Amino acid sequence: MLQSQINPHFLYNTLNSIKWMATIQNVSGIPEMITSLARLLRNIAKGTSELITIKEELDLLNDYITIQQYRYGGTITVNYNVMSDDLYECNIIKFTLQPIVENAIFHGIEPKSVEGIIDINIKKLKHNKIGIEVIDNGIGISEDKIEKLLSSKETTSKGSFNNIGISNVNERIKLTFGDEYGLNIKSKLNEYTSIIITIPYE
Repeated sequence: MLQSQINPHFLYNTLNSIKWMATIQNVSGIPEMITSLARLLRNIAKGTSELITIKEELDLLNDYITIQQYRYGGTITVNYNVMSDDLYECNIIKFTLQPIVENAIFHGIEPKSVEGIIDINIKKLKHNKIGIEVIDNGIGISEDKIEKLLSSKETTSKGSFNNIGISNVNERIKLTFGDEYGLNIKSKLNEYTSIIITIPYE
């Protein structure tokens, strides 16, 4: 409760001041990182339960990825493949994709010490559903770990951005849309991990 008393406006104003100092001094990268961080913090402060469009969710994800690309020196590439433009306007729970991409970076790509590639494929499925696949070229996940990831026993790492873990994403989707929706994980050790998010086409 004490931590929540920090005035968010003070934080945003301070970040904005740092951004303009960096711009004036022509320090590349810092303004872009600060802008991305401020947008993420502003959205976290508003809560994570609301529905937003997939376009807005991808914008939030891009802010997170911008920060991580600077952190890792540009060794992470994210590719988007959206089947049709109407999908951008469909609803998704805010911060569905960011925790999954974060997990891919920290637990899949970073331990493998290779250039990270994350593909995000969004398409319409049968029965008025949307499938969003997040696939990475990391170390993969064992069957036992997959079960733990989807269980409520999973804990997020201390370095996570918003303390929303994979199981939390799965639970929020099921509570919001129903038990037929949620996450499905497939993986091959030392090759890839694929997390498929199923949500309704709304």
